[in-house]
Amino acid sequence: MKKIILLGLIVTSSYVSEATTKFKILTVVESVVKAGLGRSRILESKEPLDATKFTTLKAGGKEVDKNDDAGDRSDMKGGKYTETLLLNIYSVVGINFSNLASNDAMVVSRLEALSLEGWELFNISSTADAGIAESGNLISGTSARNGIFMTRYYLKKNE
Repeated sequence: MKKIILLGLIVTSSYVSEATTKFKILTVVESVVKAGLGRSRILESKEPLDATKFTTLKAGGKEVDKNDDAGDRSDMKGGKYTETLLLNIYSVVGINFSNLASNDAMVVSRLEALSLEGWELFNISSTADAGIAESGNLISGTSARNGIFMTRYYLKKNE
């Protein structure tokens, strides 16, 4: 009996396939346009694209192997995505801290929902585009009043 159970465990373990890792990026764009005229959003792609369809091999700036199936840029657009509204962080009088706190709560809400779906946060990157500076208002070391902050949250999950 022990031999049969042991044999069963060995056979079963040999058929266990390795998990596939999936990746997802959650992008947060926060506007720094005065008077609340900008657009702030959480963006999440819902439709994967095949990067190989838009990839061509080049060497020395010249095409070596053209991808005959390569689409053009318009083929990359139109994928399904979700767009969650956020509040603009800059008002007529300056930074609106209440809006910042609300945006933080919205991002945390989305990250918690993704965590419950099995996604694990493994990296965060952010960037600021100063746009046209009108004053010496310092944000992240940049004189910025008309621009955007973009933060990307990189997530993964094994399936």
